[in-house]
Amino acid sequence: NNNINNNSNKGFGFPAMISMTQPKEYPTSRPSRESVLQRLSEALLRRSLAQIDLSQRGLQPSDARLVKMALSQNANLTVLKLGYNNLGDAGVATLAAGIASHKSLNLLDLGFNNISDHGIRALASGMQEAACKQRGGGGTLQTLYLAGNLIGEDGALAIADFIRSGSGLQKLYMTGNRIGGEGVKAITEAILEEEISRLGSGEEQDIAMEADTTTSTGFGMQLGETDNPAESM
Repeated sequence: NNNINNNSNKGFGFPAMISMTQPKEYPTSRPSRESVLQRLSEALLRRSLAQIDLSQRGLQPSDARLVKMALSQNANLTVLKLGYNNLGDAGVATLAAGIASHKSLNLLDLGFNNISDHGIRALASGMQEAACKQRGGGGTLQTLYLAGNLIGEDGALAIADFIRSGSGLQKLYMTGNRIGGEGVKAITEAILEEEISRLGSGEEQDIAMEADTTTSTGFGMQLGETDNPAESM
């Protein structure tokens, strides 16, 4: 099994996919944060991980170093789910350095991690660096979950710059943040500019955008086919 997820009966992890919108109920006997990190440490020796799901594990900023090591030692890792933890700006900045040199990541979930503009700027820089290293331009990252954080207008502008750089991003979830009207405008314009660029190059792709009904400043955006982020993969 080349996955670390949330099912202790299979390989290294624990229940399968976590919802971005409503936390699932977990058994009281779920593995502790320490045991999860120990299993990840052991799994790193295999250098063959394709997916890591450490959602809702109580991860702290210092734990990001181990996840960064997982990125550097598993070149074929495509899915990294870290939602509902407490990585914060410091943890995300550490992760960003690993993401910058990774060439296969397809889905990144950092929802509900107390990330503010400072962390998002570091993340956007790392993602953009990774995209620039790809042959022909455009990164491998297609889906990015950032819902439920502390992202403001500056963070939204950083994400807009990342999208505008030809990132290749297809789906973006940012509901439940504090990006405000200007942040919404910046990301929307970046998405439209990227769409026009793709159409000009012969790449057809639909844009879907959904307003967040729970907050007046949050906005959920998707590039690509509309789907439900709560569905299991």
